[in-house]
Amino acid sequence: MGLGLAVTEVSTQAVINSEKSAFPQARLVALAECGTHAVFDVAIGPCRTSERELAHDLMDTLEPGMLLLADRGLYGLDM
Repeated sequence: MGLGLAVTEVSTQAVINSEKSAFPQARLVALAECGTHAVFDVAIGPCRTSERELAHDLMDTLEPGMLLLADRGLYGLDM
């Protein structure tokens, strides 16, 4: 998911988009609960960072007994 950000010095320095655009952009990967749709963890990075790489940062949030349903781009046991 791409996320448009307000143009500030902090956002521009933190998440530079390689493409020229009016607003800096960030990539966002979230873990959400299926029943309530509550988001319980998020990883945010520059657009040049892959969703798969950001998803690795979220794996420690999962606990034994939780079922992870993932998009087809997040495959494999190395997660």
